[in-house]
Amino acid sequence: PPPPSFFFNPHPAQPAAQESRGLGDVYKRQESVPTAWPLAGPLLRPFSEAFPAVIIAAVEGSPVCASASGTVVRAGYDTVLGQLIVIDHGNGIETHYGYNSALFVFEGDHILKGQHIAHSGRGGGAPYEGLYYAVREGRAFRDPAYYRLWL
Repeated sequence: PPPPSFFFNPHPAQPAAQESRGLGDVYKRQESVPTAWPLAGPLLRPFSEAFPAVIIAAVEGSPVCASASGTVVRAGYDTVLGQLIVIDHGNGIETHYGYNSALFVFEGDHILKGQHIAHSGRGGGAPYEGLYYAVREGRAFRDPAYYRLWL
């Protein structure tokens, strides 16, 4: 017999036929929350109202990995951020990866958490060598450090 629905079904209004997918759904949601840091390195610039992202220091060419699973909605040149990747993780969450020297994904690609998506750089006239990293939830940018607390 299936486990009690209160354990698996976070949305009681859903039909009972969907309850058996519970653990798989939880796993998918965990994989689509940007809890992984995309690059090892110290923060050069922290998140603030004036600068709604972080810059992580890295030697040019360091591997950049997706912080969560999702779909690439933008991969190309941006006049401010250089080579930019934007990944839609569902539930209104997007991550932005800028200042890259090379991109390894294309628009429409499905990306897995931890997948190598780019090399860091100093693109778009960036004042720093490293990675521009931002998390957008709905219309607001959020401090990426808040999502690391989910670990």
